[in-house]
Amino acid sequence: MTRSAAFERFLAGVTAPVRLTRDSIEEIPHVGAIFDLVGEERIEAEDILIAKLATGDGRAAGALVEACCFRAVPAFEPLRELLGSAEGHARGEIESVLATLTR
Repeated sequence: MTRSAAFERFLAGVTAPVRLTRDSIEEIPHVGAIFDLVGEERIEAEDILIAKLATGDGRAAGALVEACCFRAVPAFEPLRELLGSAEGHARGEIESVLATLTR
């Protein structure tokens, strides 16, 4: 199956190694390409992000929230568990993610 250029950009960013730069640590490179995807490519991209979240890649959480991927809500359950022990900025981020996806 031939992939769209947007999917290839998305995939390249998701599979790129994390660099120790602020942008790379906070956001998956080219993750915005998900907004250009439709149909099966969009579903596959969301599935990739859900899998990244399951490995502990917190950058996927923000991407899933921005993409309004409500299918990801069950994958955020571990965040609910972390909320009890989280403090400061981390607690605020977790609360924000959970509130956005569970409205």
